[in-house]
Amino acid sequence: MTTPRQTGATRRGAALITVLARTALARTALARTMLVITTLALTVTTLTACGHGHGHGDDEAAAEELERLSEATVLRRLGFEPITPASRVGLAVLLAQGVAPPEGEALTGPAVDGRIVEWLVRPGDAVAAGQPLALVTSDRVSALAARVSGTRRDLQAQRALLERAREEVTAGYRPRADLEALESTVARLEAESHAAAREQRAVRTLAGASTDTSTWAWTSPISGVVARLGCSQGASVQAGEPCAHVVDPALAAVRVAVPQQLQALVTADTRLTYHPEGAATPIDLRLLRCAPVLDPASRTRSCDFVPDATPAILIGSSGTGRLHRAATSGELRVPELALVSFEGQRVVFVRRQGDPPDALPEPVPVVELGRAGSDVIVRPANSTRPPPIPHTTTPAPAPAHQEHDTHEDTESSTFAAGDQVLVRGVFLLKSWYLIGMGEDGDGHGH
Repeated sequence: MTTPRQTGATRRGAALITVLARTALARTALARTMLVITTLALTVTTLTACGHGHGHGDDEAAAEELERLSEATVLRRLGFEPITPASRVGLAVLLAQGVAPPEGEALTGPAVDGRIVEWLVRPGDAVAAGQPLALVTSDRVSALAARVSGTRRDLQAQRALLERAREEVTAGYRPRADLEALESTVARLEAESHAAAREQRAVRTLAGASTDTSTWAWTSPISGVVARLGCSQGASVQAGEPCAHVVDPALAAVRVAVPQQLQALVTADTRLTYHPEGAATPIDLRLLRCAPVLDPASRTRSCDFVPDATPAILIGSSGTGRLHRAATSGELRVPELALVSFEGQRVVFVRRQGDPPDALPEPVPVVELGRAGSDVIVRPANSTRPPPIPHTTTPAPAPAHQEHDTHEDTESSTFAAGDQVLVRGVFLLKSWYLIGMGEDGDGHGH
């Protein structure tokens, strides 16, 4: 008669053959070894069930030997790497661009309509605040100058006539009514002259001209470097048209658009490693500021990063930026190959320091925090203890009245630097677990 152990071994072997046969592992030497072992298990236990054994005790011994053989074979195929503490946690890789903050750039042009007579600078030239950028002439300035000059001439002529009229009125040669008319004309011309002069001064101040001539030097509002000249020499320009782009490299920053779901991760200690296109060396940057509100269209927030010292950022450059932060205690670095989905969770298989060398590693749920090169930064999830290994070494379930060992559960759901994580044979061990769990679920396991 078939015992529960024989039935369990038979069902485990059949399930393992099915798992291996349906995957690409069936082409490897490991899979062929497992297929031979499990097929042998099926054969022996089937013959035993049909009466070809040597008694119940021999059947039990044969089944246990087969299970020990299969587990030993799995162990020989596993490979481990040490778990190391993380130093930094990579959060995301985003598109980045070199920009100038509002106080570090000026898109400037003549303040009044005019024409560029001559550029006095070229792109790449360093300029100081107030340094001339170009010579500009303006018809409006010319017209105002002509108007002021004309009203002054007319005023002088009318004043001379008024003085002569006063003499003639005193001598009795002219009626006083003529004198009053000349006085009214002089008063009107004086008002017009004052108004024209005020307008000329206002336009001259607005344009930055230092003389009453129609041609003046248009100056830079800030110190920096001329990044671009957008108006050609001899061209007519409108008031405020951005003909020159002046930037201050000392205030340049690298800007990234941080998605809404990552914004909680950007704190004062977040840094950015900027890789400009075509540059051989990346630049490490610190956080300067983030925009106070989200962009409603992209649902991102712009954050600016600046270097602690040199080198300066090239405004207009573009590349990629890797957001990262310093790791905290308990954040560990494991190879990406160690992570696998298991029973709805992300887990790593851990062999702790002090575990027996013939003990199978246990699955420990983890939380993925970020990356460090090709490795993943994780911390133990500290969830409930994972299911025990359903093999011969599994202890019997505790009686219902026995208290749960909370300390043991906590140890089983954590790991630390210096422990080992499984990197070779991860799928094989995961299959071993799942087969045993299915057997236990049917009530035919150990």
